[in-house]
Amino acid sequence: MKHNQNFPYFHAVKYGTSKKKVWRTFFALQITKIEDIYVNENSFEQRKIIGTRLQLRQIDLINTLYQPDKIHSIEYRFHIIPQLDNGIFQNIEIYVILSTDHITKNGSLKQATENFKSIISIMQSSSNLYDIESINDEKFFLKIFDLPKKYRFVHELRRRVSRFNQKSIIPKSKLSLLPTENVENKEESRSIYVVHPFIPKINGYENLFKLFSRVEMPMLISIRISPIRIRKDEDQYFIDSIRECENIIKRDIRSPKFNKEQAEILARILLSHYLSLQDAPFQMHIFTASEKKTPFGLVELFGTEITR
Repeated sequence: MKHNQNFPYFHAVKYGTSKKKVWRTFFALQITKIEDIYVNENSFEQRKIIGTRLQLRQIDLINTLYQPDKIHSIEYRFHIIPQLDNGIFQNIEIYVILSTDHITKNGSLKQATENFKSIISIMQSSSNLYDIESINDEKFFLKIFDLPKKYRFVHELRRRVSRFNQKSIIPKSKLSLLPTENVENKEESRSIYVVHPFIPKINGYENLFKLFSRVEMPMLISIRISPIRIRKDEDQYFIDSIRECENIIKRDIRSPKFNKEQAEILARILLSHYLSLQDAPFQMHIFTASEKKTPFGLVELFGTEITR
């Protein structure tokens, strides 16, 4: 990876409520060139090997950025600008915007400077597939920073989720030592909330960006991740949900809406999510924005790339 040696423009803004305000400092990088890793590889197996290696490299990069005390968020912005001579990828601008929080302005600026040095070192050591430049012009930065305000239509993309009501999973028992009202309240309070697993594609998002490059209006795609710490109540929710599934499996409950086999699948999904959240958890937000309503199926297609 090549990078110019200039420091970026640092943009400090006060955020928060009257009781808890922080200074949040932003800076931006622009990816100016991306190497086509598949240009000389035609066989599916070779492309699969290269894609897997690239995914592992990206996972390592993200895990390295897990610094909840130093980094507030990392955002990738893909700005699609249609051109008359419409070629693949040539009209997609890619920016990386990083932010950090501190109770004082000087502290926020100091930490942002350290973050800039670190992110450049990390990106240089993790990949040589792209060139990157610091955005050091204030007007250019503000133009990129305010891009979301330019567009009227905004969509938020979320992972597909399901909530299973325990009242429908576990049939009411006609014989109970507990009063009827207590049994009903207890059953109604039980539910299992499941985020469907993400199945990454080995070939990346080549087809998706080919589609975006042919969009006939300007669009903005924002993917922002924030390093977080799991709260105690969130941790306990996973434990309780996994325990509920195990109870269903143990009792071999079968009903028209839920059964042992489904509980086994849910337990595996929940356990996988729970274990993954113990190590470097991030919160992710994905938005698309456009001047006009997006063509039918475009946002839906993008959604299928991040959830199943």
